[in-house]
This record gives sequence, structure tokens and C-alpha cells, in this order.
Amino acid sequence: VITMAHLILRTFRRFYCQKLFTPGPLTTSATTKAAMMRDLGSRDAQFIATVRFVREKLVELAGASPKAFTCIPMQGSGTFALESVLTTALPRKNR
Repeated sequence: VITMAHLILRTFRRFYCQKLFTPGPLTTSATTKAAMMRDLGSRDAQFIATVRFVREKLVELAGASPKAFTCIPMQGSGTFALESVLTTALPRKNR
């Protein structure tokens, strides 16, 4: 016997559960899928620590001094990233 609650739950799972769309013919491991089931917000301690670690490592990979340089992750397309680098790195007169 299928109850109304069962139908509602099945519909919810089918249409409202998070989905991961990946380009190309690849698979996502069960470990990766399980890790994505936890939300981290921008104010969570683990999120802040992870972003700090990534910023520090990128400066290190660039061979730059952490006292003189920092890294600021930015969301956007590749075009947006290139534009932000050019407008930051080039003197105003050369833009």
C-alpha cells in the first residue's frame, strides 16, 4: 500500500534532492558524493580555515612573500578571472 506521505516523500527526493552535473563521460566516487552531503557556509570555522589554507598555499606556490602578497579567491568565469588579473596587475595607463 502506497500512502500519500510515501508519494510526497518520493516526489521530494526525485525533484528536490541535490544533483551533481558533471561535464564529460566521468563518474563521481561514492566518497565524493558523501562529502558533498554536508553544507559549509562562509561563516563556518571549517570553511574559513579551508579558505585560509588555500589562500596561503597559492601565495606559496607563486613563490611570493606572504608578508607582501595575498590571494583573494574570486567567483566567476575564466573571462572574469582574466579581467580581474589584468585590471589589478597592469598600471592604469596600460589598460
